[in-house]
Amino acid sequence: MGIIHLCGCDKNNENNQINKKNTNSNEINQIDESQNQKIEDLLSINKLFSKGRGKGNIKEKYDFGKKIGQGYYSEVYLCKNLITNKKVVIKIMKKKNQSLNKELLKKIDSLKILNHQNIMNIHEFYEGKINIYFINEYYKKGNLLNYCLRNKEITESLISIILFQILSAINYCHKQNIIHKDLKLENIMISDKTIFGFPFIKIIDFPTAIFIESEYKKNDLIGIPYYFAPEIFENNITYKSDIWSIGIILYYLITRKRLFEGKDYENLVNDIKNKEIDFNFIEFRNSSFEIKDLLIKLLKKNPNERINAEDALNHNFFNKYNTKDKLSQLSIEEIRKLLYNISKFKPKNSLEQILIVYLINKFSNEDIIKNASCLFLKLDKDNNGIIDQDEFVIGIKKLFQEDGKEINKEELIKLFNIIDTDKSSSIEYFEFIRASINKNEFVNEKIIKETFLHFQKDINEIISVEDICEFFEFRECFNQFKNIIEECNLDMNSPIDYNKFVKIIKKIIF
Repeated sequence: MGIIHLCGCDKNNENNQINKKNTNSNEINQIDESQNQKIEDLLSINKLFSKGRGKGNIKEKYDFGKKIGQGYYSEVYLCKNLITNKKVVIKIMKKKNQSLNKELLKKIDSLKILNHQNIMNIHEFYEGKINIYFINEYYKKGNLLNYCLRNKEITESLISIILFQILSAINYCHKQNIIHKDLKLENIMISDKTIFGFPFIKIIDFPTAIFIESEYKKNDLIGIPYYFAPEIFENNITYKSDIWSIGIILYYLITRKRLFEGKDYENLVNDIKNKEIDFNFIEFRNSSFEIKDLLIKLLKKNPNERINAEDALNHNFFNKYNTKDKLSQLSIEEIRKLLYNISKFKPKNSLEQILIVYLINKFSNEDIIKNASCLFLKLDKDNNGIIDQDEFVIGIKKLFQEDGKEINKEELIKLFNIIDTDKSSSIEYFEFIRASINKNEFVNEKIIKETFLHFQKDINEIISVEDICEFFEFRECFNQFKNIIEECNLDMNSPIDYNKFVKIIKKIIF
């Protein structure tokens, strides 16, 4: 299988990353100015993940602020949506040649299968003549390095919370045959939302991601070498290379020090290949046997001896602190509500499915989704990021019984098959969330209003039925959409104000 070398990467070390000089918005005058491009709209509904391609000139919708990142092929800016005033992060990728353009679009295509609560999703992208722009969620709490610098002490219990989420996301990636290959403190964000007061982790930026067992070449060695596993310098990379990077992250969480301090590139590579962990440092004096044992297993020089993500998630370190239980705690009342929603789940049509998927992806931080996420984690016994039929049947049946109710196996199998809309014989994260939420609570005025504003170029502008149809790729279920418009007493050429938009959305979903 050929390499899938995805776009961009940071080349700065941790300290440079947070002390980067601010760049005025005037410095990005070369951003593509093309207006109203005739581009094919894209909506990916693969495994219930969706993202839309924006239309027109991106600078009419977003105000570009300071530069917050620089990579080999990319620049990252902190920006503001001119309609909603919300901050976003926009990554700009240069379209240098046809080959690179294909790789950029492969990034979009590959992200369709990444369907996990601890992986950040791209909400929207624009394609210009010069650049491709990826619009991402802005996390004001910053990355894991920022978090460590703000907090003088991080307990082992808290480390277990952070590390479990990282390993959970990477285990899921590995099960999808994807290696991140650029795991570092700066690529692990802290969400603005928390999980029961604990940091909610989001892994970002798959710039050098490749498929497992793909061809690997030395000139593909891009990123910060400090996090590279020894085998990478020998032109070899496996999913165990991600595990090594997680070990480097864990070492920093424990000690607040770098494991390797090579004076130059050659010395750094030599340290990575040969230096062993010194547990005589004072930072390890109060460390438990379990955390040191996990660290050793993550940082085995030989990748064949290195632990994998699935086994790491079952390590005694996480059992000692009941990590998974802490991340999936729900009250009986919350579980009861979720079970009721699941038992009554009956999607009307593909039109409704597409719209709900988009809204879940776009508003993934809502509390109602957080509860469903906890139940998903509780049912995912092997922590592989999906729920198979046995996990679903046994887990849901047990929860019903704990609530004093019975549900037979045949009903649960039938329900499993309804939720498994892509017929993959497993339930993905977004599939489960969609079945678990209460649509009446989730699709509220705030969400509908922000969705409407997404289509506007200025605050007073009306939108068109065609705008809605194109963005959500409703052409694939055009007859359903046309019927909805007719039921709302509108026509396809009718201008849409906010009240009409609300009517359309509610007609589709309810």
